[in-house]
Amino acid sequence: MFSENGIFLPRKRPLKVMVGSQFLNVDVGGAERYIREVCKRLEGDYDMDLDSLSSDTPAAGVLSPPCLHFMTTGFHPAWPKQTRAFLKRFMPDVIYAHHTVPGLTDVLIRAAGKLDIPTVLMYHSDVTGADLLKKSIGLLYRHMVGKGSLTKCHTIFVSSPKYANASPFLKRFKTNCLVAPPGVDSRMMTGKRTAAKPYLLFVGKPGLKSKGFHNLSKAWRQLRKKWVNLELVVIGRLNEHDRKWRQDGIRYLGYVSSRQALADCYASAAITVLPSNSSESFGMVLAEALLAGCPVVGSNIGGIPALVEDGLNGYLFSPGDVDELMTVLDRALRYQTELRDHISKKRKIYQARFSWDRTAEIVAGTLQLAAGCNAGAVHYP
Repeated sequence: MFSENGIFLPRKRPLKVMVGSQFLNVDVGGAERYIREVCKRLEGDYDMDLDSLSSDTPAAGVLSPPCLHFMTTGFHPAWPKQTRAFLKRFMPDVIYAHHTVPGLTDVLIRAAGKLDIPTVLMYHSDVTGADLLKKSIGLLYRHMVGKGSLTKCHTIFVSSPKYANASPFLKRFKTNCLVAPPGVDSRMMTGKRTAAKPYLLFVGKPGLKSKGFHNLSKAWRQLRKKWVNLELVVIGRLNEHDRKWRQDGIRYLGYVSSRQALADCYASAAITVLPSNSSESFGMVLAEALLAGCPVVGSNIGGIPALVEDGLNGYLFSPGDVDELMTVLDRALRYQTELRDHISKKRKIYQARFSWDRTAEIVAGTLQLAAGCNAGAVHYP
C-alpha cells in the first residue's frame, strides 16, 4: 500500500493479484517472457500472492480449451462464466492483465468489472497487420470490443510514450498510460565481438510477413554488389512452410537457447535489423543489440523510434521501402565507428532504462495503487 507521501509500505497481508493473458508459455514470444520476468519479481521481491489465467496453460477445471480459432487467437463461449467463477473463488485485490491478442484478456477485464475488481493492463500490441484484411479486422475489433476493454482499466502500461502516441488504439486513453518498458537480460552486455565476415543480423520469424524479412533479403542482395563479403544471418525457428526463405548466401542459426551465445551474435554483427511492416510496440531485439554494442536499423513505426536514435546509434527507414532500407544499411556500414562509439557511451544508460527490476517496481506500485482505489489516472511524462 502507499502512504500519503507516495512511499511504498508493506501490507498486513500479501496483495492478491490475478495475472491474465491469452498465452503464458514463454516459448510463444517476448510478451510472455515479459510476464514471467515481472511476475517472478512481484512474488519474490514484493511478496504478492499471484494466480494466473490463460488459454495455453489453464488451471485444472478452470477454463475449457478454446474451440473457436481465428488467426493467432482462440475463444470458448464458456469463458465468461468460468472466469467469473474463478475470480469469485480467488477473490483478487487487483487484475494484472496482458493484451497481446483478442480473447481471454477482454473476457477477464469485463468479468473483473462486474465484480468491481480494478484492472491494470499491459498493452503489448495493437490488433493490426501488414495487409488490408488484418487492418480491417483490427479496426472492427477496436470499435466492437477493444475500446470497451480499455475503458474499464485503471491504468494501461505501455512500452514507451512514442508507442502510445503512435497507436490509434490508445489515442483517447493516453492520460491513463504509464511507461513500463521491458527489461533486457544484462548478459547482453557481456557479448564478445569476433573478427569475421561482416553480417546483418535478423532475429525473429522470417516467414511472418509483418516482420519484413522479405524486404531485408532484397536490400541485402542489392548491398552485396558493393559489400561483397556481407552476410545475412538469421536467428529463429523455421517452420516447414518457411523453407522458401532458405536462400543461398543466408546463414540460418536456428533457435539460439544460450543467452551468452546470443549476446556474442549481437556483438559480432555489423548491424541488427528490425524491418517490420506493421506496428511494433517495443522491438526487444534492438534493445538487446544496443546492450551488446551493436548498431541498429529499424522501421519508423510504432515504438521502434523510442530505441533507434536516428544517426546516433543507428538509422530509421520507412516501413516496406526496400531502397531506403538499402540506403540506411549502407550508411550504417560506412559509419560503424561513430555508431559504436555513441552506443559504448550510452550502454550504462540503456542498461538502467531496460531493467526488469525497475519495471517490476513500477508495476508493483501501480498494482498497490489500483487495489487501494478504483478511480484515477496515472500519467506518463
